[in-house]
Amino acid sequence: MLWYETISEGEKKTYIKRIEFHLRNWKNYKAAVVNLERRMEKEDTGSFVKETEAHYQLDAEKRVYQFLLESMETALAELDEMERTLVEYRYIRNWSMGKCAMEIGYSEKTLFLLKKALLDKLLVSLAAITNI
Repeated sequence: MLWYETISEGEKKTYIKRIEFHLRNWKNYKAAVVNLERRMEKEDTGSFVKETEAHYQLDAEKRVYQFLLESMETALAELDEMERTLVEYRYIRNWSMGKCAMEIGYSEKTLFLLKKALLDKLLVSLAAITNI
């Protein structure tokens, strides 16, 4: 039996909320990577990398954001076009389900059902980021 088949409904809801949180922060994670890179460059002196505790901490934080972004990109690449569109509108653009339904051309009820199935897929493909 797979891990997601053995978790309780409460755990499943918690994991899904974490996935939704990460999807909503996609743009913020991209900005964080750029800003961390800028800060690290500013701390570097000449051609030698400044090997300080702060530099290592910044690099570790940047790698976490990069891991989150790469994980989400990999998971989204496996979705069909409609599912990717829903993720884009609902989470990345932070649109309401009503606005998503109008733009996509489906009823809200249909989109809620699609979203539920989508989140079940993402629960499997994004299991690695549910504890971050």
